[in-house]
Amino acid sequence: MCDGKRKWDYELISVESTTSDPDKLFIDVRIKRMRQGDFAYHGYINFNYDVDDTTMVEAVSFRSQSGRDDEYSPMPWSIPKQLYTEFIESFYEDMIYKNLGGCSNMPKPENVLPFKKENITLTECVVSGDGLPEMAPQGYYKVKLTVTGEVEWTIVSVAKIFDKMMP
Repeated sequence: MCDGKRKWDYELISVESTTSDPDKLFIDVRIKRMRQGDFAYHGYINFNYDVDDTTMVEAVSFRSQSGRDDEYSPMPWSIPKQLYTEFIESFYEDMIYKNLGGCSNMPKPENVLPFKKENITLTECVVSGDGLPEMAPQGYYKVKLTVTGEVEWTIVSVAKIFDKMMP
């Protein structure tokens, strides 16, 4: 059956972040358990620097059957290291904004370039899976987003993927 809908569901396990300069970029994103049993991203990212053409973005994904740190293997679902503007043009609207735009104050795709200094607030963001593969083997997935340039920062999120209960 290929109906264009994802065949998996998830439980967020953890989210961690680092920044080389908290005065220029501060991240406080947590996982919040929602009433319906969903898990959501909740918090903010405060950009206090100019994102420019020296800024590079990369996302790498890993999978582990057990969730043990020493058992994660690289997955082909990655975003190669590229200029920030290329990342925005290729992935922002279909992946980032579709999943986080409705629960945040993220700029609309037509207004994201040039990127402005601002505080992005995530309010109970439950990821829909838009722009992600329809099928995924069960297990633990780790996605590491790395941004380099004037400030180097990362966000690492881990989720447990399981088969979706189909009606």
